[in-house]
Amino acid sequence: MIEGLYSLLIITNLSSETKEIVFKLIKYFLESKRVSQQIQALIRLETNHIGFGGIISGMALNQLNKSIVEEIINLIITSRM
Repeated sequence: MIEGLYSLLIITNLSSETKEIVFKLIKYFLESKRVSQQIQALIRLETNHIGFGGIISGMALNQLNKSIVEEIINLIITSRM
């Protein structure tokens, strides 16, 4: 499921609102106590050394509006914990 969520982020014809929802879901999984540390490492993209920069670079520039950038920053802050 995690791979499916990340793959939604690089589809160019999805709206920014949809991508914002995806980021909120990913953030929820990172904050959840029910998700194991192994899965959280996958969510943070630690295991493949991709990082969030790789996901962001695959997004179209017109989709990086203020709310998307805020969600990305929140996700990065959450993943550091």
